Amino acid sequence: MKIVYLYPKTSFSRIYDADFLFGITLTVMRYLKGEEFTRSVVESFEAGSPPFLFSNCFVFNKIDSRKRIYFPKPKLPTDEKEIETIKEYSKTKEFKSLRYLDLETFSRLIKGEITIQDIFEIFVNSKEKLAQPQIREVSVPHVQINRLTNSSEEEHFYHTDDLFIDNGGLYFLFEGDFSLVEPVFNFLNHYGLGRDASTGRGQFSYEVDEIVLEEPSDANAFINLSCYYPTADEIKYYQEHTKLLFYELETKEGKIFSNNYSWNVFRKKPVSYFAAGSVFPIINGKKHYGSIKEVATADNISIKFNGLSFPIKIKIRG
Repeated sequence: MKIVYLYPKTSFSRIYDADFLFGITLTVMRYLKGEEFTRSVVESFEAGSPPFLFSNCFVFNKIDSRKRIYFPKPKLPTDEKEIETIKEYSKTKEFKSLRYLDLETFSRLIKGEITIQDIFEIFVNSKEKLAQPQIREVSVPHVQINRLTNSSEEEHFYHTDDLFIDNGGLYFLFEGDFSLVEPVFNFLNHYGLGRDASTGRGQFSYEVDEIVLEEPSDANAFINLSCYYPTADEIKYYQEHTKLLFYELETKEGKIFSNNYSWNVFRKKPVSYFAAGSVFPIINGKKHYGSIKEVATADNISIKFNGLSFPIKIKIRG
């Protein structure tokens, strides 16, 4: 398994998800390699044999020249028992709001060395803090320029929320042949990521390394690290096996601007999917989870939502 670090040179517009990485990869791949090559890659995904998988992006910070990477806190339940003091109530509420676990805690959790209940009780009953990524969200003012008069238009004054990550950046996990997407990231390294890349946002450099997560051989569930859109058979299985099912739903929609007709806007169909950190029982014999869904057609090109899961196996005790 590879880990790809994105070092920001400017702000990011958001923390990018696996579907975004998939979409921009295919867009640039089509530009670099051509329609036929890109179509063959998409067909591999649709046939259930994806040549590569992205996780969502998550945050890392540098602490004393070492990288501290964070994973989404699994959506596992905790037994809060009887809260007796205001301090316990406050700490319980704080724990619920925490979104991430560091690599060491996450690794111990997936191996079954500790449970989410252990983490919760240590947090509530001690002065220990769970480290969280350091991100700054800054509201940046903009003004629209009239292309005819080359002057600003006061009525078109607006703000965007930019993300700044001090002493760190974003990372994502990658499974598969990175040489397939390396030319894409070399291109994006110069162009940028996300909206307004042409105006300087989303600029980055990147580094590829190996990461080993010791997934247990006796795992009974998996944690999803991407935007997971299950197949009908998978949904049916989960409905029949709810004991290890803990999830959160998110919905995504958006617009596509046509390359050929810049004034023509296509709205994507909204898609509800399982969020990163959701937990599911393992289906015996299954290697890949999720599906690819068409969300729009623009200029005779089918726009896909990548709903393939990036699963990390976990041993849930009890």
